Amino acid sequence: MNILRRQLTSETEFIQQIKRQQIQGYHLVGLEQEGKPIVLAGYRELENFINVPAT
Repeated sequence: MNILRRQLTSETEFIQQIKRQQIQGYHLVGLEQEGKPIVLAGYRELENFINVPAT
């Protein structure tokens, strides 16, 4: 993760931030290949008026 976000230098601070964000609905998912991370994505589901179908 620190390759993607250089400002994240402390593992402890990163974990604390992830936990705060998870309370707000944030998810962090990743895939490994042969024990090495190859993909990492963070997302948060949102609802807004743009995505609400008209009735």
